[in-house]
Amino acid sequence: PAVSWALAAPMARLVSLRPSPLRLTRHLSSQPSLRLARCFSTQPSIAPVDNSVTPAEIRASADRMLDYYCALQRPDGGLDGLDDASHYCKLPNALVWGGRPAQADAMLDFCVSRFLRPNGDFTNEPAPSHYAPAQKSLHWEFNDFYAYLNQWWITAGVRLSRNDFVGRAFEYVDRHWYNAATHAGILQEPLDMRYENCIFTSAHLGFTMLHVGEHERARLIGDTIVKMVAKQPHMHSPALTYYNRFDDNFVLLTSFSPDDPGVKLAAIVDGTKPDQCWWSLGYPVAFLAHLHSRTGEPSYLQTAEAILEFVGRCHEDSRSSIIAHKIMWGASLVGNLTGKPAYWELVRSIAGHIIRVGQAEDGRVLHWGWERGTPYGEAQVVDQTCEIAYWFYVVARQMEKAQAAGGTRERARQPRNAGGAAQEGQLMRREPWSRLAGVIGAGGAGPGGTAPGRGSRSREQAHPGSSFERLGPGRGRGSLSLCCDCVTCELEISFEDEVFYLYIHVAQK
Repeated sequence: PAVSWALAAPMARLVSLRPSPLRLTRHLSSQPSLRLARCFSTQPSIAPVDNSVTPAEIRASADRMLDYYCALQRPDGGLDGLDDASHYCKLPNALVWGGRPAQADAMLDFCVSRFLRPNGDFTNEPAPSHYAPAQKSLHWEFNDFYAYLNQWWITAGVRLSRNDFVGRAFEYVDRHWYNAATHAGILQEPLDMRYENCIFTSAHLGFTMLHVGEHERARLIGDTIVKMVAKQPHMHSPALTYYNRFDDNFVLLTSFSPDDPGVKLAAIVDGTKPDQCWWSLGYPVAFLAHLHSRTGEPSYLQTAEAILEFVGRCHEDSRSSIIAHKIMWGASLVGNLTGKPAYWELVRSIAGHIIRVGQAEDGRVLHWGWERGTPYGEAQVVDQTCEIAYWFYVVARQMEKAQAAGGTRERARQPRNAGGAAQEGQLMRREPWSRLAGVIGAGGAGPGGTAPGRGSRSREQAHPGSSFERLGPGRGRGSLSLCCDCVTCELEISFEDEVFYLYIHVAQK
């Protein structure tokens, strides 16, 4: 399909750098199904973070969360009134990132003493075998996500050099919860029983692999996630549905029998509805961003962005829910890698909701739909509050890094080769503003060649400061750099599955 874009905003509006949307009109050629999916605000690239949610505010919010639980900590590292394994799942990592390593180390002492079993598993009570859901925790989700808690303590242990238990704990997870046939993390039951592969669980295991130095297997897990996200049949359709689980033949599991004994929490995400397990989308985004940073492989970042673009089309609840915290975490990492304001807008939306709606006066995150009046509900509050504290410290730091990088964060805007990687040393030419309309209408900036109509040009006649690469069937990316007397402007147009995205970054000279 060919398309040409006409800019419909006055120059003064760009110079003002206000966060009002830039209006675009489109001229389509025999493709009425094409649509403009998102038009982002014109914001200076040097300051992608809204001052209304600052790193200091986010960090202060996380400090209040930790203050509440640190006030309960005993000399043995445990917390008064909290004796279930699930109460401690996320807190050691949050304490490390919150600058309280002594409290984190003492808490791991307690967890190892209280919950670690000879086989390397962690359970409330001694377990009869390598799979003991009845002894695991009062958190019933851990009947399915059995090794989830274990890996939180493994990564915290790596950060604190806790070689007294990390090796045993990782060997247990590796032996029973990694499927070498699919290079995936599994759940529901261990490898010798009735298991399912899962994208979310794979991301969690891949992140653990990165921590323990299993980089090659982390890549294999990342490749599986890329494959299974590419297989999603309804991410770009009106159904807006995402499937997390798949079998050993890499077939997505799109439905389950009513009498299926497994816990199907987050197995299917219906993006048209609120109250979905949004966190299950955020972990693969974050893991793939980390894996891209480790390897430089473009497909990891492209897949992370594809998931975030799906989130952008989902119900508004995905951007105003406390259980979207992992999306916030992943978006901050991808925002730092790409410099795209859209991801920072998503981060601010979720963080602002948590701080201004979810957090109570005592520091805990209480204002959401947890199960009140039950031990399980109280465990939910501890679990979510401590996880959010962890992500808040990470997000605050990502914001500071983005601000410090300033315009250099836009280095990702260089022309890219056929594999999607930036071509080193190729700076884009800057041209007069008056030539913008001709370039936007150029066939070279569209996915299918020449767009008929006024202002369109063939690819060979396209403006020398623009580029377009086809990245595969139905996917491509184009970019443009230009300037006038008072501002410089960079535009990026990406095309994927009949959806166009136009990103505009403006900075005063």
